[in-house]
Parts: sequence; C-alpha cells; structure tokens
Amino acid sequence: KRKIKEIRRQNTKTVANLEQEYDLTIHLAANSGVDYCQNPENRQEVLESNVGLTRRVCDISDKVILLSTDYVFSGKPEDGEYKESDPVNPHNFYGETKARAEKIVSENNGVVVRIESMFGVDNRTAVYLKEAINGNAPFPFRTNTYFRPSYFTDFLEVIKKLTSENHQGIFHLSCSGKALNKAEMAEEMLKAYREFSIPIKKDKFEIERFDKDLRFVLNTDRTREILNLPEFMDSKKAMRNHVLWEWKEKES
Repeated sequence: KRKIKEIRRQNTKTVANLEQEYDLTIHLAANSGVDYCQNPENRQEVLESNVGLTRRVCDISDKVILLSTDYVFSGKPEDGEYKESDPVNPHNFYGETKARAEKIVSENNGVVVRIESMFGVDNRTAVYLKEAINGNAPFPFRTNTYFRPSYFTDFLEVIKKLTSENHQGIFHLSCSGKALNKAEMAEEMLKAYREFSIPIKKDKFEIERFDKDLRFVLNTDRTREILNLPEFMDSKKAMRNHVLWEWKEKES
C-alpha cells in the first residue's frame, strides 16, 4: 500500500511539474477505488489526484476530454435513466471529486465523458465476478444496484469522434439493452464461461436481496445523436465478449 501511494504521488507530481502546453489532453487519470476514496485518511490524496490534477491538466491544455463516472449521481433517477443535463448529486466521495473535476473541465470549455464500469479491458467488477466463479468471493452478490456497463470499443469510437470533431459539454457512454445488477452480471458471465468451455469451480452464488434499488443507468440517446453513432453494444454481449477477451489474454 505504501508503494502504491508513492507511485500515485510521483505521477501527480510529474504532471504538476509539466511546463509544456498541449493542444488536447485525454484525461483518464484518477483515484477510482471507491472504498479507498471513501476512507477519511485518503481524502486529501484523492482530492489532489482527482481535483487538483484535473485543474493542472486544464492549465496546460487548450482542450481536455475528461473520463468521468456514473457515481456523480445518487442512484435515484427520476425517469429511470440519467440524462447528460440532469443535475449531479454524488453517491459517494469518489463521485463528489469527479463532479468537481467535471465542473473544472466544463468551465474550461472541455468535454466530459461519463462511463459506467467498462468491460473489454481490466475491470474491477469483472475481477470480482471471476473470483466468485472460481469459488473465492467473500461476499454475496447484491440485487439492489443496477447499471449498464460500458464497452471499450464503443469508448474508442466516442473518443475518435470527440478528438476529430469540435464538441464541448457532457456525453454519456454505456451499453444498450438491459440494466443489470451484480447477481445478474454473475449469471451472464457464468453463461459465457460455459459457452467457451472455460473451467469453473462454482456454478451458484449466494444472493443478497433488497427491497429498494439504486439505478446508475446512463441514457445515451443524446450522445449518439450528436456524434452520429449507432446503438452501443448490448450489455449482455459486452460481458460475453469480455470473458472471451480475458480468456484469450490468459491463453496468450
């Protein structure tokens, strides 16, 4: 943990000392571990990396594209899905810092891309699901939090459009199709493991059910209309593709 903290400090310091100016910066850096950010002992560090670093990136860039999160919302959308124009109401401290970063970028005429948990690359949610399938998950899967994952190829198409065309404001990126809770995601990944004949140690999971739901579901209609993009990948297909990608990575 000390080593990780030192790496984070070094990376922040490196950007803080940059004197060169840039036409465009795609800003993906952040402390994104929700539990880590929520710990009061880490809050100053998280503020420096998520807010202070964003301010510095804007200082040295003519234009910034910031990767943000669905956690800038509370999880209780009025219409079932959050639109780009909806007011933020952060769900946790991580979401609060990203909301502040969004404000900085917006005030500097930049672009904010809000995503949900991104599949097709290393992903914390997928790691946890995989651990469960291998019989190592310490906690049950909850049914109370719904979202649609984002997929990496869709992300690349959005970034391509935003870097080649002149856009400002907020954009949403998530899969199409059904919003899933963690228990449903585990079942979809399990189906994919069976389809590709990947060895598994566990085929049933403990499920914790709740009466009230949180929905971190991003509406992408406006984003796709402005950027002239087709429907994003279906959420279940994205999870299937992620399993196949992970398996190929492991085999190679």
